[in-house]
Amino acid sequence: TRSHLMHASFQNKEAIERLAKLKLPADVQAAWLYLDAPALEQVFGREGMRYFFPLKTYRDHGIILAGGSDHMIGHDKDRAVNPFNPFLNMWMMITRRTTEGKVLFPEERITRRQAIRMYTRDAAYLQFSEKERGSIEPGKLADLVVLDRDILSCPEDDIRRIQPVATLVEGVVIAGALPSS
Repeated sequence: TRSHLMHASFQNKEAIERLAKLKLPADVQAAWLYLDAPALEQVFGREGMRYFFPLKTYRDHGIILAGGSDHMIGHDKDRAVNPFNPFLNMWMMITRRTTEGKVLFPEERITRRQAIRMYTRDAAYLQFSEKERGSIEPGKLADLVVLDRDILSCPEDDIRRIQPVATLVEGVVIAGALPSS
C-alpha cells in the first residue's frame, strides 16, 4: 500500500494541515463513531470529540480518504467491536449518528458520492491499483458489487441496510446473481 495514516481518528487542526502538506492519504473506520462515540465523549468531553474522524475537514484540505474497517473475523459484520459493514460505515460518514441517535459534529458529514468514492477510487489509490480498479471504466477490471437498492436515492437510513445481490471480479459473477431486468 501507499504510505498513509491508519485510522486518522483523533487529529488536531495542525496535524490535519501537516497531512495535507505531506499529501498523505488516510484510511478511516467511521463505524467507530457509531459504537464508540458515546463512551469516548464521556472521557474526552464534547470538544475533545471535535476531531474524531473529521471527514469533511480532511476532504476540504485535499486529503485522500479510503474507507476501511478493522475486520473482526468470526464476528457479525454489524455488531463487531468495530463493525465492518461498508454500508454502515458509509451511513455513519453521511449522518454521523451514534447508537444513541445523537449527531456528532454534523458539519463533518460528507455526501453519499464522497462516501462511495472512499470505498472505491480512493481505496484503489491507497493500494496502487487506481489504473485497474476503483471505478467502472473501459480498460478496468470490472470488480464490482450489484446492490439491492440505489445508494444515491434510497432513504438515508436505508443506506446502512444495503445488501449486495451479486459480486463480480474481472466481470465474472463470483457470488449471488445478476437480477433479470
